Amino acid sequence: MAPCESLPILYIKASNNFDVGLAIGSCFKAWIQEYVNGSNQVKAVKDFYAVSKGKDIVSQYMRTSEEYFPDIVEEIRGIATGCCLEFIDIFLLQLMSEIEFCHTIQLENEKLKSSGKGCTGILLNTQQCRIIAHNDDWHPDVVDKVAIVHVTIDGPEAIKEQFVSYVYPGFLPGFGFQMNKHLAITLNSLNPAVANTSGVPLVILLRSLLRCKTIDECTTVLDFKPVGCSYGMTINIAEISSNRMSSVEIYTTENKSTLSVHWIEFTTENFEASFYHHENHYRECGDPAIACLWEGSIERGQRLAEKIVQFTPKNSEDALQILGDTEGVVGSLYQIAKGRHVADDIQTNATALFDFHRKLLLVYRGNPRPPAEPLLSLAFI
Repeated sequence: MAPCESLPILYIKASNNFDVGLAIGSCFKAWIQEYVNGSNQVKAVKDFYAVSKGKDIVSQYMRTSEEYFPDIVEEIRGIATGCCLEFIDIFLLQLMSEIEFCHTIQLENEKLKSSGKGCTGILLNTQQCRIIAHNDDWHPDVVDKVAIVHVTIDGPEAIKEQFVSYVYPGFLPGFGFQMNKHLAITLNSLNPAVANTSGVPLVILLRSLLRCKTIDECTTVLDFKPVGCSYGMTINIAEISSNRMSSVEIYTTENKSTLSVHWIEFTTENFEASFYHHENHYRECGDPAIACLWEGSIERGQRLAEKIVQFTPKNSEDALQILGDTEGVVGSLYQIAKGRHVADDIQTNATALFDFHRKLLLVYRGNPRPPAEPLLSLAFI
């Protein structure tokens, strides 16, 4: 018998950000508590905060967040209130990338080098097929604690918002794959050499992208002068009502962050210009040596290139065929927990397909390789 697949959807209509967080925290209280109290990742983040240097760094991130995005900080406070945990416990979750990969792991280069950290994204921008397809990869301890939230904020004193986002337990919306009326966005984690401790935490900036209407607005937010972003990421973005599509890399240094924007051309003939893929190493900006740290990402990129040689992806079925690959000797694109990958602590927990011609978001919880059927099909907002 095939395994059961499920993905809850929570619809929220609220007048402010705190109430959005409160609804998320209340609905997924058991999952968040289990994750915060049982995850080794979270324990490491708490241990970092327990020492004076860690507390100082977290306090700096908190001051920056409250200065520039007090309403999103209130959303974090709402999640904490809803799930009956301390605010600092939920705020620390938003800093997990910065803490785990910049502030605590520098002395564990071999561990970092062998990381299988995901995800994999495919972008295709032609008259025949305009899609972003995305394998969302993370630790197995969250695979049964994920959901979709459909949020409307329409209060007199709040920024009006409407979006759909894949969410992890205790994390803000925006840290996965998501869309609003204007944009569809997916993410690929990156690892800069150092974090920008004076910048806005990455997860908070990602949450703020759900307020944007254009790619240009997104790049302005991600650049976020004068303080910049705190950490690295690839943000794959497509405008729903135009043909514009791009992949934006963020690279950080101690005092600033830098952006590089790769545009995926809208074309009928030039495959190289209308197709792009991204894993978890820098392709466009930053120190090239950073790209060598995550062996799993390099090998997934090589495996994807091998698949492209076999056939040129022309449609969504081709993209899903590639993302469902499990035959790679090491760098399979669809990652199975405790499989033959570089690391055994990562697995693909969902595959998202944004189809801009059909205006549909399709979500797969199992392997998406055709003839697999999606678990979930949502019309664009």
